[in-house]
Amino acid sequence: TGKWVSLRFHRCRFHRCMRLPSKLATLAAAFTTSPRMMSAVAPPIAKRVPHTVTFGRVDGENRGPNPMEPLELSDDLFWIRDDSRKNEDMLQLLRDENAYSQHKTSTLDGFRGTLYDEMLSHVQEDDDTHPTPAADGYEYWSRTTKGKSFRVYLRRPRGSAGEEQTILDVNEVPSLQYFKDEGGWDASQCDVHAVETSPSGRLLAYAVDGSGYETYTVRLKELGSGVEMEEEIRGTGGSIAWADERTLFYVKLDAQHRPFEVWRHVIGTAQAEDVRVFEEPDELFNVDCWTSRDASLLFIESESKETTEMLFVPTATPAADPTLIRRRKFGERYDVDSHSPSRTLFLTSNADGLVNRQLYSAPIDDPANWTPVAGGDGAPVLPHSASRSLDGVSAFGGFLAVSGREEGFTQLWVVALREGVAAGAHRLGFEDESFTAELGSNRLFEAAGRLRVEYSSMTSPRQLREYDVGAGYSHATLKEQPVPGYDPSLYQTRRIEVAA
Repeated sequence: TGKWVSLRFHRCRFHRCMRLPSKLATLAAAFTTSPRMMSAVAPPIAKRVPHTVTFGRVDGENRGPNPMEPLELSDDLFWIRDDSRKNEDMLQLLRDENAYSQHKTSTLDGFRGTLYDEMLSHVQEDDDTHPTPAADGYEYWSRTTKGKSFRVYLRRPRGSAGEEQTILDVNEVPSLQYFKDEGGWDASQCDVHAVETSPSGRLLAYAVDGSGYETYTVRLKELGSGVEMEEEIRGTGGSIAWADERTLFYVKLDAQHRPFEVWRHVIGTAQAEDVRVFEEPDELFNVDCWTSRDASLLFIESESKETTEMLFVPTATPAADPTLIRRRKFGERYDVDSHSPSRTLFLTSNADGLVNRQLYSAPIDDPANWTPVAGGDGAPVLPHSASRSLDGVSAFGGFLAVSGREEGFTQLWVVALREGVAAGAHRLGFEDESFTAELGSNRLFEAAGRLRVEYSSMTSPRQLREYDVGAGYSHATLKEQPVPGYDPSLYQTRRIEVAA
């Protein structure tokens, strides 16, 4: 066809690495038949309960715009589905299945421990992420500790090596009274989905679930005193977005566990007084919300597999009705960020029938009026291309960072801004022939020309890099993920292109 495909691989340089390791030989031996494995233990048999499932059109249900004619099928195991996880017959069947599985694989018990120890020997259990500066005057990071299951979230004043403050130790959450009082919650199922500080850093909101069903309760904490507040927001999807010091937005779930509503809560008031800001009735769409990096807008996104629709609420007026950016059109997707100094929205989209996305801008006062972002010569800086796919755009005070794919790999482009006007696009270069690059944690809008990027390859452990986008795109490696026992000199990665 004349087209090309890309193949990626890595190999060991030394033949000795190609031998079958003794531990894998042990695994092979463990799977051979033994008298114990052949013992006559009957597997649990699920009971059969007659049940009919209807596909296609069903009166009183939303099955899409053009459902097929009804089709009925018998499913006598339908009773096993239990979204409440409380059906004792279903739970007992699972216990019996687990016990049977454990019995039939009991010869692997020793190997399981060996394999676990081998994997754990290559994991740095005591580890900190690199601190990320934020606009509230602090820098934030998290920590994992050997022997503990969950992360600890910390902060300290920006630019100092001063005393760290623990803002949330997830390991301690199951011991808190509200967690123990919640029926059906268990410490082994503890899940903290979001950890978000208020704009001043005075309050912390975090979403927690202990049921395993991913229905989160938003809890509040006063960071000055470290006291857990009695106030909580129940039945959420886990997303939290602060508009100002007194107002936060969150997402609620419908009966099918679909994120479908955005609500507004005022600190100090009961959840019963919360206001519904947005509802998505189409069951093909999920909703989410977040605050822009420049802290000027709260975005609301409604998204299906093929289509996007977004709105925004100014954080200065959180009680205002949402403003629609552009009405949904099947097959059109877009991503957006805010640049408040120029009162501009920057977007990537495949609107108007494009195969891939290109970079657009729109006035905040006329958000549906999109024009391609152009340089000083009037030509688009990142026009549509059949060989390049753009994904998201992140706006900073002096530049844009655009993510996407080109030449088969994830790529990042930096578009310099001069008083809000684009001054060309530059694709970051990376040294490995095969790699993955994506934006790291960048919380500052006024970033002083600094951009954090996470980089890895099949021979390079994950690195957090900071690029100087204003001076030659040089970079410093802030942190490389420790991998005990790994010797990069033993491996190489290559990219080879062959005609398809």
